[in-house]
Amino acid sequence: MKDIFESSNKGMKSVLASRKGPFRKEQGRSRIMSRSAHITIRKRRKQTEISIRRAASEEELNALHAKLVAHSRTSPNCVVFFVERGKRKVLGTFKEIEILRLMELIRERISVHKGVIGILLVDDHFGGAMHNPKLHRGRFNRGHYVANTINHH
Repeated sequence: MKDIFESSNKGMKSVLASRKGPFRKEQGRSRIMSRSAHITIRKRRKQTEISIRRAASEEELNALHAKLVAHSRTSPNCVVFFVERGKRKVLGTFKEIEILRLMELIRERISVHKGVIGILLVDDHFGGAMHNPKLHRGRFNRGHYVANTINHH
């Protein structure tokens, strides 16, 4: 008798209602490639979704910077979007933008914006550096936390 008055897909409704962040409306299978305390990098088809929380530390941002530089070298035609409150703004391709300016924009927005901001990378082909699991290992991150490598000009 209880089933007559309740929805049969109540579980799925609760899952969809609990989704948060700049990519909450995205659908399809995804894989978390890297996760730190405040930065999550998720791969979905040919796109990479980077969620950055407000309290992200300088070390986490340095590691993200190194990963963006590595990806820009392997996928220069990758289109970069800035996602804030569900709205996407095209910043251009990696050929057109400077990654240091992108990192300044991220630092500025997380200091002002409460919640989560996102960076969406849409590739024109499979096989960029962000899609490779080796880039997301702890050894790479620890090597770039201090920001004195070639990736940090």
